[in-house]
Amino acid sequence: MESSGTTKLSFCSYGAVVDPTFWQELARKKLDEWKLDGDLATPITADILFAPSKANFSYKSFTPRTTNSADPSDGKAKGTTSTSSSSSSTPPPSGIGAAGTLRNMSTIEEFKRYDRQDLLDAAQKKLWGALKAGELVQPCVLVSFADLKKYHFFYTLGFPYIKPTCGVDVAATEDVTDPTLLSQIGKVTASASSGGSPLPDGIRPLGARSYCCQTTWDVLFGGAKEVAVYLDSGDQTGVYDVGFRNFLTMLWLDDGGGSGSGSYLSPRKEDGADKVEVQCCVVQKGKTPQLVTIRYASSSESVRGAAQPPPKAFAAGWLKNEQNSVVRMVDLAQWLDPGAIAKSAVDLNIKLMKWRLVPDLEPEKIQNLRFLMLGSGTLGCAIARNLLGWGVRHITFLDSSIVNMSNPVRQSLFTHRDAVERRGKAECAAQRAKDVMPELEAAHHHLEIPMPGHPASFSEESIAKLESLVDSHDVVCMLTDSRESRWLPSLLVADRQKTRPILGLTVALGFDSFVVMTQTCGNAQRACYFCNDVSAPTDSLKERTLDRQCTVVRPGVSGIASALAVELVAAMSQHADGFQARANESLLGQVPNQIRGYLSDYRLVPIETEPFKHCVCCSDPIIEAYRKDGLGFVKKCVADNRILEEISGLNGMKSTVEAQALEAIDLELDEEDEDLCVL
Repeated sequence: MESSGTTKLSFCSYGAVVDPTFWQELARKKLDEWKLDGDLATPITADILFAPSKANFSYKSFTPRTTNSADPSDGKAKGTTSTSSSSSSTPPPSGIGAAGTLRNMSTIEEFKRYDRQDLLDAAQKKLWGALKAGELVQPCVLVSFADLKKYHFFYTLGFPYIKPTCGVDVAATEDVTDPTLLSQIGKVTASASSGGSPLPDGIRPLGARSYCCQTTWDVLFGGAKEVAVYLDSGDQTGVYDVGFRNFLTMLWLDDGGGSGSGSYLSPRKEDGADKVEVQCCVVQKGKTPQLVTIRYASSSESVRGAAQPPPKAFAAGWLKNEQNSVVRMVDLAQWLDPGAIAKSAVDLNIKLMKWRLVPDLEPEKIQNLRFLMLGSGTLGCAIARNLLGWGVRHITFLDSSIVNMSNPVRQSLFTHRDAVERRGKAECAAQRAKDVMPELEAAHHHLEIPMPGHPASFSEESIAKLESLVDSHDVVCMLTDSRESRWLPSLLVADRQKTRPILGLTVALGFDSFVVMTQTCGNAQRACYFCNDVSAPTDSLKERTLDRQCTVVRPGVSGIASALAVELVAAMSQHADGFQARANESLLGQVPNQIRGYLSDYRLVPIETEPFKHCVCCSDPIIEAYRKDGLGFVKKCVADNRILEEISGLNGMKSTVEAQALEAIDLELDEEDEDLCVL
């Protein structure tokens, strides 16, 4: 089909399809890389393929690709800088389509007052240089603001173009019938569809979705053997996309040397009175390729040497939404899986710390630790909630009791219904913690810990299970109600510390006081919970009234102690020596062996205590006895706690002290007798 007679050119605007993965990647870069650096020029690309005429943005838009980017950046760029459009000798794969700059603002106020016209001017200036060099580019400019708390993304998107200063019309159109040209068109469309696969000999890429193809067609001006081909994304014959404007300007500015071949990019002839006609081939999806003859009302000689396009050439705009506003908003929360949102939101506060307050923070060092909570009551619940705040992903709860009516008001992971249903504390705490953070790996075990002085508590299965749990965790939190229930876990931690870095954490409460202790390892070994004892742990609940059987404390004590315990572990995780840290400074402050708190005068006292060589829990003789007899040793200690004093050497030490005391008394009596004799 052939038509002649001058007709007006018609154009359609690009649409934009911004995939949610684009915003997810932008959010990640803002949190992890850009942080407080606002207004940075970040190279981006968009795929503009065949119909419909839309630019597609996704997470791949941030991946550096070979591209003639009309990058309007006049500042430093984040990531890999795109190749300059005026100097690159390798035009981009046709599938890239558009390449340009993203500027993400740090506040909504910056986004609102940003001078978008300056961004367009810079883009068009670089575009002008590329078109004069015979390289077709389609720049894009995107200004955005990310509200990362609500997952709202505000943006303005534009595709700058330059039109000739003279009138431009279509002089004639004709279906392409030349077999050679049709064959080459088939090859370039195949290359474009595959994302820019290698082109065969005889086809020269001119830039974004444009090529110079060989032909034997005798209808071309001057018997030309090459013609410029443009892959148009429009889906209506005679209506071209925005990029075709830049294509027309490139052909208008062509002086015969821009292609490097010493000839014009496409067949060309003068038509009197400075009028110029250029033939080119336009390919639209599903339609017969067209040979289009473009008529320019004047030549470009007067503007070809200009450093920037003449004022009349500026014709760029921002895409508008349904309300005719250039500002668009995406609510990503309605598209993302709630679990994915929760996962990202959990890390938001932690990552914001790195922006300004603690740039060198490595949160993954605490987040990847595996915590074993021995006791899922007041302390277990409070510590678990604080660990979730740090983004800890693995917590195992252990307890042997059920939720009672008095628990929910003091134990933050339980409700009244849990008490009514008499649910196990460990199971309930694990479920509630997972409700708070769905990605949490929360396990639970209903188990009673064997204790010295409690013969009925002995169970081979319980000991084996506890040993297995200690072996599979990095931090063992001893949070039980009684003193003696902490003995076996402390012993297991002390034993494992000989072969691997594992941290023991003990929190104990008084009415208006508390202690937080770390049981460290290696060269930094410090006192365990039992190092200050001068007797073996025994049944501390026997013959006790109700007020001494329950944990009767001021309600705020548990929260304070739990928060300090978690922050102490966090500080140790950031120390260069990890769990072997001494009491010196880490990235988050000091790492004392223990912290004692007193609410009566609102005082905190950090303390360093050396291990006791006769400790009934962590001393070498106790550990050696456990390693030698294992289960049998524990069974003996549970049946008769006095064995601990004998093996540790505590009895011998006490006997020595008593003998020395008696000797001192005898000396005093002898001196008194001598004084009486003198009298």
